[in-house]
Amino acid sequence: MIKVNPRLYNCSIISETLDTIDGIGINHNHNRLFWELINSKIYQKHLELFIHTNPLFFKNKSQKEIWQWGKETIYGLEETITKFHTIENSNHISWDLLEPILALAIPHFNADLGGIPETTYSEYCTNLENGKGLRLFRFGINKPNNISFIPMVENLLNYISENKGYKTEKVKELYKATQTFLKGLPTIWGCIEAGLNKEALLISDFILGLIDKDPSICDSAARRRTSLCLAKGSIYLSIGNKLKAIEAFEVITSLFYKKEGDSSMGQKLYSRVAQTRAVEASIQLYKLDPTTKRAKICTELFIRSLLPNFISGHDSDAWEAVRERIIITYMLAKYVYGYKI
Repeated sequence: MIKVNPRLYNCSIISETLDTIDGIGINHNHNRLFWELINSKIYQKHLELFIHTNPLFFKNKSQKEIWQWGKETIYGLEETITKFHTIENSNHISWDLLEPILALAIPHFNADLGGIPETTYSEYCTNLENGKGLRLFRFGINKPNNISFIPMVENLLNYISENKGYKTEKVKELYKATQTFLKGLPTIWGCIEAGLNKEALLISDFILGLIDKDPSICDSAARRRTSLCLAKGSIYLSIGNKLKAIEAFEVITSLFYKKEGDSSMGQKLYSRVAQTRAVEASIQLYKLDPTTKRAKICTELFIRSLLPNFISGHDSDAWEAVRERIIITYMLAKYVYGYKI
């Protein structure tokens, strides 16, 4: 019988909810980074500047138009970085090249809210805290605080138990089930938030096993493996198993270096989101093992994944890819370079 800590029920204040989750399990890294950025001095600086200099920015612009503008803007900002940094010359990236990407958070995040009606940063943060900000979270927060959560976990665990000795010809069917009506990844992250680490690992390893058996069952085996290994790394961070966390995150960074034609473990990381998550994994590795070598890898993968360095034909969407790039740029600036932001 799955049980959820009752402290997770009926949380309404965002900061309180995030702190409660970290006291029981662990937050999705993006959720924690997102809230850190919103409460940072650099966000306050650019929010106040934006309100003063662009009071009509959101007027007569659709959400999609703002997102597309954000994508085009970040391309230009990253193109500037390539003029100073190459993959071969992957040195510490200066603050003046990274700050404009963080400033892009103001229009891109607040397009989800239809603009910025508040006139002060304090008022803005208060309104976000009291629930308005929930819609900004890419993955949602506190999945266990939902009447359907426990049945969802139990259904998936029962399905896995019933199909332990699956045959190769059933792999595609099983994978499709875990990704659709069984809601595999959201269930994993809900378990992680609730501290249900055994259950989260069981589900993650089952799905990874399916991908191992036949990488062609999904649109991008490398990207799906990346998402699952980020989850596994978080589970091990939650229980304090540093070596296992490193092992999980290193699977992701290794995918970035796959050679053309190497079919093991599926294709290499092509999508913008997957590449940004590999940068995230490299930063998690640096935080666990802060060496000069790991810091250099963080910078190298960040440069390799700049939009102007993309392989022809591989595009980036205007919402998820831009949103994640902003918060992982924040993660790089704060936790690897030590900028006081």
